[in-house]
Amino acid sequence: MKITYCGNFGHDWDTESYIARAFERQGHDILRVPYSSGAALKERIVRQNGSDLTLFSNPKNLEEIQGLRASRALGCVAVWNFDLLHSSYSARRWDWIRRISSQVDLTFLTDGMSAAEISNAHVVRQGVPDHAFNNEPKRRTGLPDVVFLGTPHAASRDWWKSVERVCASMGLTTANIRNCRAEALVDLCHNVKLFIGPEFPSRPDYWSNRLYVITGHGGLLMTPTIRGMADEGWLPGEHYIDYHDEESLRRGLGQVF
Repeated sequence: MKITYCGNFGHDWDTESYIARAFERQGHDILRVPYSSGAALKERIVRQNGSDLTLFSNPKNLEEIQGLRASRALGCVAVWNFDLLHSSYSARRWDWIRRISSQVDLTFLTDGMSAAEISNAHVVRQGVPDHAFNNEPKRRTGLPDVVFLGTPHAASRDWWKSVERVCASMGLTTANIRNCRAEALVDLCHNVKLFIGPEFPSRPDYWSNRLYVITGHGGLLMTPTIRGMADEGWLPGEHYIDYHDEESLRRGLGQVF
């Protein structure tokens, strides 16, 4: 299949970059169109490509789609968004995805709660970067016992402080590590004993891609169970460690350390 993929491809580890490579491994012909291209350039590329599918990754506005929709060479038009969008979380995001979905043939979301309320939506999870499978982990020392990977949302800062407090009371060291990707993430996941994630932002059938990234890179994750995870094969005690309050946090830490 011939696919025009509109997204951000500035780094080898960008989500769109590893998704594009996954398409290519399946034998598809991918034309990458960076959002940094001007609208006229993007339209010319799409017209020349004659795509079976034109896929927009997290488009910033309707003009990104409307400016190209007139082309007869677009083929099936789809959008793929990786965020929590439901109205119960953000009215602004919900209005945006409803308007975007009305402009395309297919809407792919990692947010299953929103997908259930959009007629042309399907749930497609973000998955694991291919760096996880292409790099041999290196031995690292001097790392903390428990790591929170990523940038804390405003709502999760108090949560992280409470995790630090509980870990310190058990004699465990902690760190919040940000912007760790590719080979460095492979090494981190194979050398840190436990990663931890917060419950939020989440909704039924939506959870952080941290679940896939950390376990896919070989790490052990402690994270709250979200409704819908078991339906997709994620079982507490088998694929991750569940916790939901301080008592279960201490119990889970005690299982590992």
